Amino acid sequence: ASTLLALLASLAPAAADAAVGAPHVIMVTQATADISDYALWSHRVNKAYAAKHGYTFLSANSSEAYVGFERDVRWSKVKILSDLMERKGEAGELTVVHSTPPAPDASGRVYMWIDADAVVLNFEKRVEGLLEGNEKKSMVVSLGG
Repeated sequence: ASTLLALLASLAPAAADAAVGAPHVIMVTQATADISDYALWSHRVNKAYAAKHGYTFLSANSSEAYVGFERDVRWSKVKILSDLMERKGEAGELTVVHSTPPAPDASGRVYMWIDADAVVLNFEKRVEGLLEGNEKKSMVVSLGG
């Protein structure tokens, strides 16, 4: 199973400097029909993690517009994340697996891609901990964390 987590921050410069509140985390994944047997399990685990921390969890699957959009399905994650950032976190054609509205003092959004064959193992660690010291970065990659 992959342990690579890519975190893409979409924070307005003023909001990033403000430090009013933590960013709203939006976990994003994609599952196609050929991996649906174990993706269902990983969705349940990651949904529970998202719910525990007040994050939103979105999923793209094989019945949705992003799969095979002129390239290999693995490239869909780029389009999914790009579209999410463009729409400022609105799910659009993605399935909302779990949704928590951002806190009123949230300083922005953080989009966390997690592959369908990966699960969060340590429910005590928060995504925000991976961002410490990297608040001004547009992308953070963690190998396990």
